[in-house]
Amino acid sequence: MAFDEVIIRRVDAGLSEPCIRFYTWKPWCITLGSFQAADEQLQLQKLYDAGFDAVKRPTGGRAVFHAEELTYTICARKDIAPWGKTLGQTYDWIAAQLLSGLERVGFQGSLERGDASAVEKTSERHLAKPPCFSSASRAEVVYEGRKMVGSAQRRSRNAFLQHGSILLGDAHLDIVNFLDFPESQKEGMKADLRRHSVCLKEIPGADARMEQVLAAMKTTLIASVGAVPCEPTAEELAETEILLPRYQDLAWKGDA
Repeated sequence: MAFDEVIIRRVDAGLSEPCIRFYTWKPWCITLGSFQAADEQLQLQKLYDAGFDAVKRPTGGRAVFHAEELTYTICARKDIAPWGKTLGQTYDWIAAQLLSGLERVGFQGSLERGDASAVEKTSERHLAKPPCFSSASRAEVVYEGRKMVGSAQRRSRNAFLQHGSILLGDAHLDIVNFLDFPESQKEGMKADLRRHSVCLKEIPGADARMEQVLAAMKTTLIASVGAVPCEPTAEELAETEILLPRYQDLAWKGDA
């Protein structure tokens, strides 16, 4: 996540090229939106005892459990590619590319606009929230109304960063076990999350193997964006090391 912030800073300043990244997490990890704090959202010790981790994101939104999924990052300047110049237009364009890539592995879903107006009030930011996949917002990839890709975006003066989670298996449902809600509510929350989300392995005819999905997404996004998967430079890695403490501080209320 610190590297993602470095990338948008450097792309904004013209110091790095447009970037596409695909990655997974070891150990599995919950990322928190930039305005969330772990002590308000998670039962953190329970998460650690289960062998998992937590970290902040440079983007907003709610908690995501990166488990049995593929994470993507796209970062580029706003003025050199086919996406629109507004947050919504960029969401729409990237969602269409994600859908096209998933269709290469047999996914037959659709795009759903969701509720783009549901912006959290400042006074509500620090209350415990259901996870990201409990609802659709902006342009989402869905199957029969159930969300399969959760994305978040950050925009700077000249660039944007969008990253997201593509669900391959159903381990994301276990996020409910670690949210800071009464135990009596968690069974119902997990049932609600299952109703509103879906993973690729649940979809008839879809190939949910990681290597197949990765190849399909690379083929589609690289052709569409005109960028190649990036290898970190020495300068980018050095800047990432400087920012690491910020993202490891789970109490930090982001300024992103």
